[in-house]
Amino acid sequence: MFFRAAEMLGLPFENCAAVEDAAVGIEAIRAARMFAVGIGPGLPDADWILESTAELEYTSLLERFRSHHARLRNDGLPTAASGEAASAV
Repeated sequence: MFFRAAEMLGLPFENCAAVEDAAVGIEAIRAARMFAVGIGPGLPDADWILESTAELEYTSLLERFRSHHARLRNDGLPTAASGEAASAV
């Protein structure tokens, strides 16, 4: 599902963020090389964990997404072009 959504938007997977409330969903997001936002407890593999979607704000998401990509670049891992904006799937 996450791969297809990114393809339909014409975006590189690495430039996408997805929100999920189940561990299996977080695994799918991570497998798609997307930024994973976990909603609720028990999602330690999410890149960012929130208690509810009420806490999810675009500016905070973008800040965390950019910080995540900066860490990946510093670790020598491939990322999408730095000038491209993040998109939520």
